[in-house]
Amino acid sequence: MDGDVKAPGGAQTGEELAAPPREPADDQGLAGMSLLGRQRRLLDEQIHTARTDRLRARISLARDLLLGLLALVLVVGALAYAWIASRSETLVVRPFRAPSDLAAQGVDGVVAANRVLDVLQAQHRGSIGARSSETFPIDWEEEAEVAPAEEPPSFRAFDRWLRGRLGRQAVVSGDLYRTPEGLGLTVRAGGEAMTFAAPASDLDRLLTLGGEAAYARLQPYRAALHRWRQGRAVEALELISPLARSGPAGERAWAYTLWAHVLRASDDEAALRAARSALAIDAEHPAAWREVASELQALGRAEAALAARRRALRLLKGGRRADLEEAAAGQWRSAVAAEIAAADGEYFKAAGEAARSATLPEFEDAALTAFRRQALWLALGRDVVAARRLNSAPPLTADGGDAASAIADAASEARAAYEIHRAVEQWPAALAALDRLAQSGDGRLNAATEIWPQRAVTLARLGRLPEARDLIERTPRDCYPCLRARGEIAFLSGDHGEADRWYFEATRIAPSLPFAHAEWGLAKLARGDAADAVRLFRKAQQFAPRWADAYRYEGDALLAQGRAGAALRRYDEAAERAPHWGGLQVARGRAFEARRQARQALKAYRKGAALPLSVADRAHASARMAALPPR
Repeated sequence: MDGDVKAPGGAQTGEELAAPPREPADDQGLAGMSLLGRQRRLLDEQIHTARTDRLRARISLARDLLLGLLALVLVVGALAYAWIASRSETLVVRPFRAPSDLAAQGVDGVVAANRVLDVLQAQHRGSIGARSSETFPIDWEEEAEVAPAEEPPSFRAFDRWLRGRLGRQAVVSGDLYRTPEGLGLTVRAGGEAMTFAAPASDLDRLLTLGGEAAYARLQPYRAALHRWRQGRAVEALELISPLARSGPAGERAWAYTLWAHVLRASDDEAALRAARSALAIDAEHPAAWREVASELQALGRAEAALAARRRALRLLKGGRRADLEEAAAGQWRSAVAAEIAAADGEYFKAAGEAARSATLPEFEDAALTAFRRQALWLALGRDVVAARRLNSAPPLTADGGDAASAIADAASEARAAYEIHRAVEQWPAALAALDRLAQSGDGRLNAATEIWPQRAVTLARLGRLPEARDLIERTPRDCYPCLRARGEIAFLSGDHGEADRWYFEATRIAPSLPFAHAEWGLAKLARGDAADAVRLFRKAQQFAPRWADAYRYEGDALLAQGRAGAALRRYDEAAERAPHWGGLQVARGRAFEARRQARQALKAYRKGAALPLSVADRAHASARMAALPPR
C-alpha cells in the first residue's frame, strides 16, 4: 500500500512498536528533578526532626532522673536527719525568770540557767562509772545547752525543736525570786517542781541546790553515785533505795548493785542482801555478781566468794560485758581472774594479771595501783625480792584533790608489805604493816575478817598470846581466814585438840581451798604426825596443783620420815613453781645433807643465802656453809 496506513482504531503498527522510545521533553525532566529534590529535603527534615526529638526525649529523661534522684536524696537526707534527731539525747536548760534587780546586778535568767547547767554537767562528768551509757534512759554527754528565751527562725532553732520532738530531751526550767528571808528558787525537771530558799548572800549555794535536785530527778542513779564519791553516803542511799525498790525495770538491778556498793563501807551483810536482790531481778548481771563476790570475801566466806567470782568472770568474758563501759569490763576481768588464780595458789598467774592491768585503760585507779597488787601476789608466790622492788615505789599523794587514789595506794602498799614481811617471818615489821593497813582509811576493808585474823596470828608469833586470843575471839565463826587464825593460835598455844577443831571447821566450810589443809598439816608435822601431815599436804596439792607451798611442806614431812630422796623430788616440784624461794633452798640443803651429798647441799645453801631468808633459816644456812667443805 502507498503512504502511511494506521491500524484500525488508532492501534500502533508493528513498525511503531519496533521503533526505539522517544526522549521526554525537557520541561518534564526538570519537573521530575524538582520533585525528587523536594522529597529529599523533606526526608532530611524528617530525619533531623526525629533526631532532635530523640535528643529532647533523652534530655527530658535525664532531667527527670536527676530530679527524681535529687528528690530521693532529699527524702533520704530528711529521713536520716530525722533518724539522727530521734536518736539524740540532749539537755536543755531554759532561761530562768529572775527579778529585775538581780538582773541589774548581772544575775539575769540566762546567768542563773548557765550556773545550774554547770552544776548539772559537773555531776554528769563526775558520775561516770562501770555502767555503760547505753543502759541509761537518757545520757546527754556534752549535748547540753541553755536555750535562748526567744530566737528568730533558724536552722539551729529548727534542729533544737526536732530533737525535742523526736529524740530524748531533758528540760530544766525555773524561777528565781525574792522572799522576805532572802531568795527563793523553784526548779522544774522531769515533771516535778522543787523549791529552795537561802539568804540573799548565798545565791551560789541556792543554784547549786537547784542543780543537784534537778540532776537527782533526771538521773537518780548517777546522782547517787556522784554523792557517794563525794563522801555523802547517806544522801546516796536516800536516792538509790527508792530507785531499787520501785524504779523502772531496767534500773532496779543496777540500783541494787550500787546500793550494795555504798553499804559495803558500813554493813557487809546488808550489802550482800542488796547485791543478791539485784541478782533476783537479773540473774546474769555481771556487776551484781562481782559485788556479791566482794561482799562474800569481805565476810570471810571464801568458798562462796570463789564460786561467785567464777560466775562473774564468765559473764565478763561473755555477751553481758556490753552492759559495762569497756574500761571497767577490762579491769574487772583482769582483777577477777587474778583473784581466782590466787585462790587456787597460782600466784604468778595472778601477778601476771596485775601486770596486764597496768596496760589497760584506767578505771577506779586499777591501773595506777596495779604494781602494788603485783607485789602482793609475788610475795605470796615467795618471790620476795621482786615484791620488795615493786612495793618500794613512793606512795601516791592526794595531789589535785584525788584522795581516793592516795587511800587505795596506801592500803595496797600496806597489804603487800605485810605479806613480804610474813614470807621471811619478820613479825614486828608485819605488825607495823597491818597497823598501816588499818589506818589507811580504806572503807572497803572489813577489819574483823581482813585485818584482825592476820593481826592475831602476828601477835601470837611475837609471843603475845593473850592479846592474840582476845582479838581472835572478836571475829566471826563462819569466816575462813578467822578459823585458820584460830587454829594457828591454838597450835602456838600448845592446844593441839583445839587447833584440830578449828582447822577441821575451816576445811569444812571451804573444802576446795588448799590453805587450811596445808596449815593443819604443818600443825600435825610440828607435833610429830608426819604421815597425817603428808595426807593433808597432798589434799592441798589436789585443790591447788600450782601452789608451791604444799609441795615444799610435803617435802619437809618426807624428810622428817627419813625419806630424803622423796623429799628432794617434792622440793624440786616446789622450786619449779617458786624458783626464788630462799627458805626452800635451805630445805633442799638439809635434804642433800641427809643423803650425804655435801657439794649439792653447799650449792643449795649458797643459793638460799643469796635470797631473802628468815632469821632462823639464815643462821642455819650460814652455819652449814661454814661447816661444809668448800668443794
